[in-house]
Amino acid sequence: MKVKLLFIYAILIVVFNHGCSQKPSDKNNYHPKTSVEVIFFHTNYRCTTCEAIKSESKKIIEQEYGNKVRFLTYNLYEKRSREIAKSLGVHSQMLLVIGSQNKIEITVDGFLYAHTNPEKYKQVLVEKINSLLP
Repeated sequence: MKVKLLFIYAILIVVFNHGCSQKPSDKNNYHPKTSVEVIFFHTNYRCTTCEAIKSESKKIIEQEYGNKVRFLTYNLYEKRSREIAKSLGVHSQMLLVIGSQNKIEITVDGFLYAHTNPEKYKQVLVEKINSLLP
């Protein structure tokens, strides 16, 4: 139990040190191409948890939604990605669920669950996506 708590504590430190706790601004000049999109903004360095967010998100979306929901990843060090991040008010590593009118930031959930508890991550991601589907 102590090892599990230490692991969660370590993940939270990484998340907050990478600026993942920063909320996206209300600025939204971005318009999704499907009714809901899940976007993961990352940096050049991707840890095991970042890779898990990418692979688990992609798998969940394909299994649950097919092509009704898109999953996109953007490297914040690439010019095109920075432009998209700016249009969403994103300044750091972040995981967003975006609908036509709303966006929900689930970065902390991704970092807490995608690698260590994929079923819990699936539950959170599906709940957020479903809340934005028409």
